[in-house]
Parts: sequence; C-alpha cells; structure tokens
Amino acid sequence: MIAFPRSALAQGLVAALQGKALLGDAHNGLFLAAPRRTGKSTFLQGDLWPALQAVGVVVVYVDLWADARRDPGGLIAEAIARALAPQLGLVARTARKAGLDKVKVGGLEVDTSKIGKVDGLTLTDALRLLHESAGKPVALIIDEAQHALTSEAGEAAMTALKSARDQLNQPGVVNLMLVMSGSDRDKLLRLVN
Repeated sequence: MIAFPRSALAQGLVAALQGKALLGDAHNGLFLAAPRRTGKSTFLQGDLWPALQAVGVVVVYVDLWADARRDPGGLIAEAIARALAPQLGLVARTARKAGLDKVKVGGLEVDTSKIGKVDGLTLTDALRLLHESAGKPVALIIDEAQHALTSEAGEAAMTALKSARDQLNQPGVVNLMLVMSGSDRDKLLRLVN
C-alpha cells in the first residue's frame, strides 16, 4: 500500500483541536468524511495520532468496523478502558494481572470491565479519570463513527461523549478532543446534530 504523509495537515488539525486556530471550532469536535478507500484511517493512524502524541496528548483510537458484530458502544468503552489501564498505576496493573477487575484509585472504585455500562463507571467519569491520571489532554479518535448509529448503546455512547466534552472542556482549555471519521456523510451529519 502506498501512503502519502500529510504532516502539515495533521499539524493544522492538532492546533485546531487544541483551540489554537484563529477560526473554526474543531475543539468542539472534528468530523472527517470521505468515500471509502481514500486514506482516512491511514491519515488518522499514521499522521494525526503521532502528531497529537508529539504535543503531549493521550490518544485513544477505536475503529467501529474492526468487528461489525460487536456493539459500537461497547467498543468505545473498551478502548477507553484499555487506555485507562496503564494510567491506574502499579496496584491496578497487578490487580488486573491477577484477574481482578475492580481497583481503587484515590477514593474511586473502578471496574474497568464495566466502563460505559449502566452499573459501571460512566464514559465521562472514565475519560475524566484518564485525563487526570495522565495529567494530559485526551483525544478520542473514532474511525467509522457512523456505525455508532446502528445500536441504542452506540447512540448512547455518542451522547455520553458530548456530555464528557462539555464537562471536561472550558473556555480556553481543551482537555477532551473528539475526532470522528466515516464514509457515510449523511450519517456523520446526524452525529454532528
């Protein structure tokens, strides 16, 4: 496969996501739409992800088409849980290796297997914990985001992410960056609305 680096574009989008662009509101969410097989995923993984990491952002990436049989809401929650696991410290890692799902972090008990579920840590709380434990802003990149509209849990996850963005970001301070890509422009527009 031939890939063409788009470093300048990635740098511009990183500045926009951080709220540093003169015009635009990418800090409220960035939606990238293009036909299939045009390099969206390659750009996200090969250009944007490394550019975000280079400026000290924790990147969480999930492809909702990685396993189309699985619920999109669950895939998003699992990606956040995987990113959170290394941030929880030595005690948490030891507990996870021993097969324990519940870990106490500060005064909060975290069951990483239940993030985003009704009886577990909310996506907002998990993203806040990830941000606070890493001490860095978080970028959540959701590839083929329109697939979230195929399930009730997927739609609920998208609503929760909007809430997380609203709670974690303040004027002039961007702690949660949301990047959505997809090949179905109409469905992506539904997510925007």
